[in-house]
Amino acid sequence: MPGNGAPRDLKDADVTALRNTSAAPDISSVTPVVNGSQLIEYRQQQFMSTLEGSTADYLQVLDRDLMVGQMFTESQARSNARVVVIGPQVVTALFNATPRPRSARPSGSPAATSA
Repeated sequence: MPGNGAPRDLKDADVTALRNTSAAPDISSVTPVVNGSQLIEYRQQQFMSTLEGSTADYLQVLDRDLMVGQMFTESQARSNARVVVIGPQVVTALFNATPRPRSARPSGSPAATSA
């Protein structure tokens, strides 16, 4: 019966099934996300940060843009390329720099992440 028991994490097979428009016609988008935290290091600098792992369409689903740089591609994700998108707090902590906005959200506030 729906609603009974503890919630379960979705598996990759669940995401694939939900993306099937003939099996799930009312679902317009499915984007998996994994959360965690990690110590990030660059040269002598360290910063404890929260992490969100997802797919290349993550920002599109959230209707967000990067402040600078570019999002990783689907090809990079498939090949497990070592690519990361970092936010402004990480940029400030590790590089002692201020991210410069490239674009703005429709509300006029800058997007939350930068590369």
